[in-house]
Amino acid sequence: MSLNWNNEVVLDIITASILFLGSIIFIVNSRRNKVKPLLFFGLSWLFYSLFFYLEAISYLLLSVDLAKIQTSLVVPSVILLVMYIDYTRKESLNVFNIAITTGFSFIALYSIFLGNDIVISEIDGQYYTVWTENVLIFASIIQVLYTYFLMYWVILSATKTPMEIKYIRTLFLVGIIFLAPLGLFFFILSTEARFFIIIADVSMCIGALITIYVLVHEPKIFYILPFTAYQLNIIHKHSGLPLYVYKWTGSQIREDIISANLHGLRNLSIKIMGTGEVLDLKLERGVLLIQETENVVFGLLSTNSSKFLRESLRNFSLKFEETFEEQLSNKIHDATVFRKTEQLVKKYFANIPSRIDS
Repeated sequence: MSLNWNNEVVLDIITASILFLGSIIFIVNSRRNKVKPLLFFGLSWLFYSLFFYLEAISYLLLSVDLAKIQTSLVVPSVILLVMYIDYTRKESLNVFNIAITTGFSFIALYSIFLGNDIVISEIDGQYYTVWTENVLIFASIIQVLYTYFLMYWVILSATKTPMEIKYIRTLFLVGIIFLAPLGLFFFILSTEARFFIIIADVSMCIGALITIYVLVHEPKIFYILPFTAYQLNIIHKHSGLPLYVYKWTGSQIREDIISANLHGLRNLSIKIMGTGEVLDLKLERGVLLIQETENVVFGLLSTNSSKFLRESLRNFSLKFEETFEEQLSNKIHDATVFRKTEQLVKKYFANIPSRIDS
């Protein structure tokens, strides 16, 4: 059996491969930095890559059944994108958005799988599995949803991204425009002239490559946090001596005041409750997250608490205690020995961008 090779098959394979590469990078980055939302984004791209792989195979084999399966793969891609946006913004899911997208998609897919809405047709001397009007309407709506959610998130991210990474922010916006709005625009034009589907695929390839570049060089931009971290204070548990301060913003909060309050709060807690362990201290305009180890008390000032932030603080505190175990076990005369703490901060709080203008 001869295969039905054409330009679109080759371009679909290239597009799918770029998206697949991006999905793997997103998933690996998610596991390495322990950022759960990036896993959803990576899986969304994974399903999109499978969409293009199956499209290429359906063209090669002129298989209507494969084309129907291919159509269904855009649904989990959109749902995972919605989950990514929700977790990035609120660390929770918007069930309404997911339910609406899922319900509409399954009704449309049920009709597609039972009907004859995908046919084999000859266009300009080449044979393709072609979507009829019903499938085109469904695909267009799904693509519009995907573009809407993606652009909503990108614009939201752009308004909250610190000036520290403004160049990457602009590049990221350009990449997403090529990936989604322009890809959708040329996809719609392709219903009138088949040539535009090639331009749509090229646009998506360019957008995907730019997005991957941004991820590799500045992963912070993919996780605009549902909080703003101000500063991290580290004090010796027993003496109250400030060991290190790290600031993410240009706030005028005095380090000595935070350190003194941390030490005093712990002593007060011991006298009243018999334990010095305090997890959160709610303030009028924020929260002070507190983490203790054997020799150290850590205080992180933020606009609000977060599962991600607390987990990062816990992992950082354990590593700090391990790294400086020798210094902490002896009497501390000079806190300058803790200067290399900045390397640990950048590792364990890698997805928290600095908001101090350089």
